[in-house]
Amino acid sequence: MTEKAKRPRKAELVAKLLEALESVEATGNIDGDIERMHAAVRAAGFVVSRPPEPSLVALPFKVPSTLEWSVPRQLTRRQQTPRRLERLLVELTSERETTRNRAVMAIGGWDPDPSVDEGLATLLQHDVSYWTRAAAAVSLASRGDKYQDQILDLAEELHTGAHPSPEVAMLERPSESASMALLAAAIIAARSKDVDVVERARLLFATANLPGEEVEVASIWAAFEGAPTA
Repeated sequence: MTEKAKRPRKAELVAKLLEALESVEATGNIDGDIERMHAAVRAAGFVVSRPPEPSLVALPFKVPSTLEWSVPRQLTRRQQTPRRLERLLVELTSERETTRNRAVMAIGGWDPDPSVDEGLATLLQHDVSYWTRAAAAVSLASRGDKYQDQILDLAEELHTGAHPSPEVAMLERPSESASMALLAAAIIAARSKDVDVVERARLLFATANLPGEEVEVASIWAAFEGAPTA
């Protein structure tokens, strides 16, 4: 087929695709609208393929399903561009908590890079939001044990004692923050060859006591106990 013959064929396919998409009335339910668009496009004879779900970064044990959302996704080499890294590092320092949180979740699956670790460590130790600090702890724990003491410090701060401090009690999402911090501590302990670190984590599990998270504590403990010895 000549180049001139290809052009009308391409225009015809584009018009057919647009017609299929325009036949779907948007309802405001994004997921439902997308599904209907896919159905209309398939009905028009096009093949709709879905990209594979990104996999979680490799960890020493299977994370409880209720906390998989907090574990970084492994990024492909194509996704790890210098421009994207530069943008995410800037976002880690944003004044907007939601921007920092989004960057923490996105950058944790980056290949080994000191600038990534340093950016996450700064949030772990100094951010004003416990949720952001806990998310940074999970990302750092998934990358190695360099900041194991600081991660355990945060987990103890959120868990140790019969009652949470007034500051912790006022958190918007105390259970999520505490569960993430405990998960990070479990990952560190499962990887560590330091007996003191492992025992410190065991004591943390034994004393963790934030209301409403007994199920999370038990599930993380069970996963941690089932992890192979470092």
